[in-house]
Amino acid sequence: MSRSSITNYDGGFCLVFPNISHFKGLLDHLRATNEKSGNFIMSRDSITYQSTGFGEKLLNDIVLDISTFPYKYSHDDEELAIGIDIFDFKNQINTYEKSCQLEIKKVDKDNYLEIRPLTNSSMSDSGCRSKLKLKNIDNDINEVPEYDRSPICAVTTNHLAKNLSNLCTGSKNPTIYVYCSDTGIIFESRHNSDTNIGTYRIGEVDERTADMYSINHHIVKALGKLSGINKEKLTKIFYRKGEPLRLTVPISDDNGTLNVYIRMDEMQNNSEEVEEEGEVEEEY
Repeated sequence: MSRSSITNYDGGFCLVFPNISHFKGLLDHLRATNEKSGNFIMSRDSITYQSTGFGEKLLNDIVLDISTFPYKYSHDDEELAIGIDIFDFKNQINTYEKSCQLEIKKVDKDNYLEIRPLTNSSMSDSGCRSKLKLKNIDNDINEVPEYDRSPICAVTTNHLAKNLSNLCTGSKNPTIYVYCSDTGIIFESRHNSDTNIGTYRIGEVDERTADMYSINHHIVKALGKLSGINKEKLTKIFYRKGEPLRLTVPISDDNGTLNVYIRMDEMQNNSEEVEEEGEVEEEY
């Protein structure tokens, strides 16, 4: 199920995000996952964003926690869709100092987004103001699956991003396998006809009985950009057979959540098959 969102030039809002560096990291992740543009959906109670990538094998679902930073919504309608070009937005704030806060503002009837860096101490200007023209974007908003269980494992975001990026180093087109259980996950990369095999294990997993999947190596490589979204916060990994793998990543200092949903291709676990064949031979 999905519904559509279309950019609206009526209405306005103003927010001050507390960490420019982590906001840049969020935009970097969106760019790495093939997202060029999309709609932020503003309302009185929430700010959300969705985007897909890699042939809809990946879905980014962002919810910002407006209780953790200054935010004002000025519109008669329940929602205001703000269409932006991610690359242009990132370029606008690239020169801002990492230690600053980021004010993002739109006034009623204006088709531009106003951006400026603010000092942490006095909330005064800390650099050049910028204006970013809004885009008229018609986006589908997808319903995401609910997970009625605890995460199978958790790991610091920096550690996860670094190791997933390392798995993709060694050849241009590695094959990536993923082994999932109720207590952990294994990412395995195979390079140059299996001459080089890398493994990254989180939690407890028995490869012989785990559910086995393949995943596009470009997706795994893109997840290396997650390290810029927070500093040493835990990413939680959720798995339920038949549903996308979910990575729940805190944004900055718990100013929101990025949920990354990844659709994997199920594989026959040959380890389990070999073990069963061995058991039959022993009986004879």
